[in-house]
Amino acid sequence: MNLEQIRSQIDLIDGKIIKLLNDRLSQAIMAKKFKTNIEDPQREQEVFNNLELENLRLGHSGVRSTFIRHYHRRRQTLAISRPTGNRFPGRTRRL
Repeated sequence: MNLEQIRSQIDLIDGKIIKLLNDRLSQAIMAKKFKTNIEDPQREQEVFNNLELENLRLGHSGVRSTFIRHYHRRRQTLAISRPTGNRFPGRTRRL
């Protein structure tokens, strides 16, 4: 496998990640209809624990707990943020 093929595979995986995150957001929006209080620390901890357990079950030690915790906290912020003219709020320069 050459570099271009590897990059192509990474692009395909990135597309799947985006689709899954959008699917998850849709489910969270539906779940919100049944809630009276958006914040639920017990459920948040349960979700975090499930993510860690699934990561361990899959044997993917490359994804560290700190990343999982950061993702878990950040997704809550992203789910409630409003779209802006900038596709990537907070990013001022191109990578």
